[in-house]
Amino acid sequence: MVVIVDQKSDMTIALDPKRKQYMETKTSGMFSLMNDPFQSARHTEAKYKKTLLGREKISGYACEKLRFESNKKELMTVWKSKKLAFFLKITLPDKKHSFIQLKNIKERSIEDDRFKVPAGYTSQEEARKREKQKREREEAALPVVTKQVKGEVPWARRIGPGGEMRVKVDPKKSVRFKFENLIKGESVITVKAFSKGRPIKMDIKETYSLKGKGRSTKPLLGMQNRADEVAIRVQKGKIIATIINEESSFAKDKIQTFFMLTGIRKFTQGKFLVSKRNLRLVITGDSQDGTESRFKVQFYKGDYKDKVDESETVLKNGRSKTWEYPASKGIRTLEITLAEHGGIKVRIEQPAFKKAVKPRAPAKIITTAPKKRIKKVSGKTAPGKSPGPRLSRKQSRIIIKALNANDIAAVESELDKGMDVNSMLYGGTLLMRAANLSTADMVRMLISRGADLNYRTRRGDDALSVGMSNSRHWKEVVPALVKAGITIDEKTPIWKLGFKTKRGKLLPEAKKTLNLLFAKGASPDCYTGSKKTTVIMYYAKKGWLDPIKFFLDHGANVNARTTDGRTPLSIALKKPRRREKESQKRERQEVIKLLKSRGAK
Repeated sequence: MVVIVDQKSDMTIALDPKRKQYMETKTSGMFSLMNDPFQSARHTEAKYKKTLLGREKISGYACEKLRFESNKKELMTVWKSKKLAFFLKITLPDKKHSFIQLKNIKERSIEDDRFKVPAGYTSQEEARKREKQKREREEAALPVVTKQVKGEVPWARRIGPGGEMRVKVDPKKSVRFKFENLIKGESVITVKAFSKGRPIKMDIKETYSLKGKGRSTKPLLGMQNRADEVAIRVQKGKIIATIINEESSFAKDKIQTFFMLTGIRKFTQGKFLVSKRNLRLVITGDSQDGTESRFKVQFYKGDYKDKVDESETVLKNGRSKTWEYPASKGIRTLEITLAEHGGIKVRIEQPAFKKAVKPRAPAKIITTAPKKRIKKVSGKTAPGKSPGPRLSRKQSRIIIKALNANDIAAVESELDKGMDVNSMLYGGTLLMRAANLSTADMVRMLISRGADLNYRTRRGDDALSVGMSNSRHWKEVVPALVKAGITIDEKTPIWKLGFKTKRGKLLPEAKKTLNLLFAKGASPDCYTGSKKTTVIMYYAKKGWLDPIKFFLDHGANVNARTTDGRTPLSIALKKPRRREKESQKRERQEVIKLLKSRGAK
């Protein structure tokens, strides 16, 4: 890099001889201040305190030794030549005692041509523009699917208008889609699922719209759909579609499957492994752009360090290569770098070690009195009465872990083994725990398997009330429960949604969900606590106009009273403990005015 600084015209030119490119910037600009220590010293001298430490000779010139400081902290020490009116040496107060010094200084006049960009150089901005245009042309020229193609998971393809992928999937596993938009405009994608050749109803949207290059979405088709084939069709635009089967994180044998697809750039993907297990890696060539794929695989003992082995391979489409390593190698990570215009299917297998089976003791026959049959009661379960058996600690831990990870396959596996769908764990039903911890897909799966929608604890909690407290997925879980027909009445704790605010305003999603609940019979006057405090009382205390107006518009009682006689108006009129800003005072007055206009006393 060659740097030309013209102090008089306040211009700096940075030359890159290798690329024949240049960049112009103001000498006093931020780029120069960050990259040119001498310009930084000039700026510091003009802005901060300086102390004369003495005089010394640097590179044959008499200099003043100056220290620049701010708030009694040293910023830098400089040696400035009075003759040259320039800094010849700079040191920084870091641990390395970094410094820079000018040597072999020659005094003479400089021709104006020396401050100009040499012939044959292109500006970086223009070079970037040309490179971008070239890249866009190459990307536009990449082949895309424009008719129907068929394959098996994992699979990925670029698809254009009218193109369709029909992909065979495992009906016992969830299906993960990833759609990424490849154009600046809009791409529209439709998804369909099939079982034994017939279309089936899905628990995900059928149509997706992506606006803007790089925008993506990752819908998950739950395993409860039992789909054995899916179809992705592009109605408009151009996308990359990737389809995989989600592997259970609770399976004893650890399996990872994915697809890598490249265009004009290479791509690297890393994976973490179980270092104490045998490793089997199988890669199959499947390029969309050509007949072969070139890639490099690297195996490591640590987190992408301490390399164990590496392999560079070229695979023709349909051909596979396998790598196998014993657990003694201790491989913890692997990294695959796929060259341009490639496509590969990757499968990683790490089977669990089989434990030695002990000989079974002779079976003992124990005679017990016959159990009385419990007659099942249809409809609501009595409050507090468990609708199902309590899970063991071990099974509870397994289920809670699966719910947190949204591992539908793991929960369904336990149900298939005989676990009651209405089992109790940690004080609630399986559905309640799913509503509180997991996703709407998990909730819908349990409901489809017969979960009791309307069980309530003695405290009055049900799947809906705990679903409102789901910090990550309440926006989807609550509507899913409402759609399934869960009981909604004046006791439904809508105040939980009323607390979902930001900067004194209800979140748009909270308003949408509250509208849904109010339409089904929920009361805006549902109170919380022993003092019967309603939501608008909480807002009145805060002095928030937007949410209090929303609840009043939905019929909230403006003259509701707590057990100690307080009303929304009396609460709003009370002077807050903390000092309010002028804007907050104005908003509080608007709240008081609104309450009075609605008949508050």
